[in-house]
Amino acid sequence: LSDTCEITNQDDSTSMSYGMMAEDVQKQGVDKFFIVDVRAEADYCAGHISGAVNIPFHNIADDSSLEKLPPASDPRPLLIYCYTGHSASQTTAIYNLLGYNAYTLQFSAIAWRNQTDVSIWSAAKEQTIFGADYPMVSC
Repeated sequence: LSDTCEITNQDDSTSMSYGMMAEDVQKQGVDKFFIVDVRAEADYCAGHISGAVNIPFHNIADDSSLEKLPPASDPRPLLIYCYTGHSASQTTAIYNLLGYNAYTLQFSAIAWRNQTDVSIWSAAKEQTIFGADYPMVSC
């Protein structure tokens, strides 16, 4: 996939960024990815990307969770998402270290949904974040 970039860190070392925007996922086709939702089960059931498998963040490397991932013969990369992208980025790094071809859905569920009311930088000020308004399904 073309959505990786090399990043130069403060100590002049380099690392790779593995992220995909919601619009790019839609253009390529959601079915081209094995989608993993690392949010809590209740949030997954309230609304998730169609076809996504729920592996809560605290279980991402458990044997039973790894069994839910596709075999090496499956050509689809993993697309990981959470609430805002933070837990998904950590999961992406872990799965890539384990040998999977994983990408983070940048800004995760808030980028996928129509809008999300959240408090990001201040608990006192609620903000409305507008996303791409792609469909989600419930359990």
